Amino acid sequence: MASLIAGHDHDQCFSGVTGVAPQARILSVRVIPDKADPHYKQYEREPETFIQQSLARGIDYAVAHGARVISMSIGYSAPSAAVRHELQTAYDHGVVVIASAGNSGVLSGSARAGEAPESFPANYPGVISVGAVKPSGAVADFSSDNLSVQVAAPGVNVPAQGRDGQYWWVSGTSPACALVAGVAALIKSKYPHLAPDLVAGAMTSTTTDRPARGYDSQVGFGIVDAAAALAKAAHLAGARPAQAGVKAAARYQGALAPPPVSPRGSGQLVLFALLALTSLALTAAAGTRLAVLRRANQ
Repeated sequence: MASLIAGHDHDQCFSGVTGVAPQARILSVRVIPDKADPHYKQYEREPETFIQQSLARGIDYAVAHGARVISMSIGYSAPSAAVRHELQTAYDHGVVVIASAGNSGVLSGSARAGEAPESFPANYPGVISVGAVKPSGAVADFSSDNLSVQVAAPGVNVPAQGRDGQYWWVSGTSPACALVAGVAALIKSKYPHLAPDLVAGAMTSTTTDRPARGYDSQVGFGIVDAAAALAKAAHLAGARPAQAGVKAAARYQGALAPPPVSPRGSGQLVLFALLALTSLALTAAAGTRLAVLRRANQ
């Protein structure tokens, strides 16, 4: 997932994975053990509310160490008060939090017809929940269908760097989450003070392949568009988009619009000075005449 966010290839771009935000810095916080770790079997038997303490501590660690975006390609079936508390702290510190919606499929295990079971942390308020789509743009069969989904991103056969040094084809809402986190990293690097809700708004309001009614529970508001989201973020931040590589004189048809007030020459300045003196003289004369009239009336 880190390679999809910040991969910067190698061998002069002839190999490797280039992430969405290749200059982003990754703070890797481990909250889930590997099967080969000691006491892994004990971990599997522990209740979710207990094991999510590791996630809560991980979020706290990330915020304390300056993370601007937290990407969580994980999911639990039950909420955690400790995790929700740390997510609120992250939000209060301006951190954008993104999570995978889950791979339970449209109807798999659903207690409500047409919806997949809830997945946490994706289902917490303030968290950007991400669904997965196929290369065609259609929703992936495994992508969870519920009202937490806000945006979607590619999640089927996405090329990524594996931990073993090999390249993998990865599928799931996990890579989709990472790609959206990369877009959020681009926005926060350009506009670091943009609030998390505005970052979310920049992404949800500029999507491609938007559903017919504007929103549905499979892809949310549509597929995230990095360039459009950045442009929207500039508007929301009140920033003027940079005109990279374009000089001030290079405008439409190669000409600048005339200034609203033309520069004044020396002749004009002398004329304005004479007019000002004349005005002062007339004002003084009027004042003297008024004084004489008042004395005459007395």
